[in-house]
Amino acid sequence: MFDIQVFPYQSIAGKEESALAGLFTAAPPRRAARGRESDQLILLLSLQGSAALPVDAQQEMLEKVAGAYYQTRGAVTHALKVTVDQLNELLVARSMRLQGKGLPLFGILNAVVVHGSAVFVAHCGPTHTYVLKRDTVQVFSDD
Repeated sequence: MFDIQVFPYQSIAGKEESALAGLFTAAPPRRAARGRESDQLILLLSLQGSAALPVDAQQEMLEKVAGAYYQTRGAVTHALKVTVDQLNELLVARSMRLQGKGLPLFGILNAVVVHGSAVFVAHCGPTHTYVLKRDTVQVFSDD
């Protein structure tokens, strides 16, 4: 079992910010699907473009897709796929509604699941994940 500590760090124009828009952490609900009862889910969604969502609407969207994760039975990778697919459907629907207005929307997602003694990481878009250990740093990316 892992102890997860999330320390958000963001630098905007050289100024450090302690809040990180699009960061969502979730613990399993009381009625999670079999196999999801002790999973920890962390999502980081970065939306860019002129049709980006307000922070509260983005958090609501992430809460909804986290619910999909916790209600999906089967392998962790399957539940992550269902979660990412649902998020994609929500973003595509928003883009389609705004299509005539010329407002583009681009999303980058990092998803992490802690399942027992295993950690699963999913990337959507140009992103990196850093695993910090006592004496090493591992970088995961599509580069």
